[in-house]
Amino acid sequence: MINMGSKDSTTEAVLELLRGVRDPELKVDIVELGMVREITLDESGTVTIEIALTTLKCPLREKIRLDVQRVLLESLNVNSINFKVVEMDKTAKARAMKTAREVATQKMRSTSLSPSTKVIALASGKGGVGKSSLSVEIARQFAQKGYKVGILDADIWGYSTVRMLLGEHKAKLNATGDSERFKIQPYHLKIGDVTLELVSMGLLADSENEAIMWRGLMLSRALQHFVEDVEWGDIDYLFIDMPPGTGDIQLTLSKLLPDTKVLVVTTPSIDVTKVATRVADMCEKTGLEIIGVVENMSYFLCEHGSRHELFGSGGGATLAKEIHAELLVQIPMVSELHGFTKENPPKESVYHDALELLSIKIIEWFEAYDSQLQGCSSRMLKIFEQLEATI
Repeated sequence: MINMGSKDSTTEAVLELLRGVRDPELKVDIVELGMVREITLDESGTVTIEIALTTLKCPLREKIRLDVQRVLLESLNVNSINFKVVEMDKTAKARAMKTAREVATQKMRSTSLSPSTKVIALASGKGGVGKSSLSVEIARQFAQKGYKVGILDADIWGYSTVRMLLGEHKAKLNATGDSERFKIQPYHLKIGDVTLELVSMGLLADSENEAIMWRGLMLSRALQHFVEDVEWGDIDYLFIDMPPGTGDIQLTLSKLLPDTKVLVVTTPSIDVTKVATRVADMCEKTGLEIIGVVENMSYFLCEHGSRHELFGSGGGATLAKEIHAELLVQIPMVSELHGFTKENPPKESVYHDALELLSIKIIEWFEAYDSQLQGCSSRMLKIFEQLEATI
């Protein structure tokens, strides 16, 4: 906790902490946007913050308030926090929009992903929960619906998507350009009527038996290449298979793709669930939003239709309640092979019905999210572009 010293030092401490709070739509911290107007501290230890919004009717107003409260109470030794909310005048609004556009332009220069691409990371507190197979299968579900889909295997050490998708097939990533300016081309995979773009360390390693023994800096740099130097094209969805835990790769992703949404994957085991809460804590601290919880391996469905809860029950519901998220779906284990390759296309089953339900819920989540944002800051971007010339 930051101990309170003089009023000036506390004000600076608050201001620095608030740089970690981003406007949910403009994706820029509220200090840089000029949203933090005044910070005062009284003798009782109460901090009062005046926040200026682009509109008082902003539907994300409460989220901004909660984010501010969270970062301050976690790190600042104060008794209470009061909020005053005001509306920006035309000059301040135009200035905020200009800042947001400059930041957006900079981000566009660092990645080939379209601003409209929805990025979804599948994360877990530990390994062995079936996260990689889910990444592959969910991506297939979206591709079958007609979306342009990419898969980024961010598990640099434990890459496995290549074998799941290609089996024994030997494939390599290619790059165009020279050493100064080059672009990696995703592996274009077509299985029947399903097309996927794939990037994985497994497409660069000499052999799938090769151990990748890199420290954190090298791992982060590899992910940076996969994000910034890959010619992803105009894809609709990018699914990221994350390594387990909350380490270097997760922190790097939050900086490279701060708009990433997260599916927290767990099993029915309460022990696994407790580990998965750390993923939610990481998301909160890095500003990544959680779509919901997916309980994998919820039960085993044998060929006779009998249901067996091999790993206990209740883990997904417990996790969802604890992190204030929705339990989106419970995915069973079935006797058939889950993965699909060119030689082994997916079969219809309860397993794939659950994946279909999950894909629908993800689409509905984004529709609700986009609808909410339409009434907020983004709607004003075009309005205030014309104002800049007159200020």
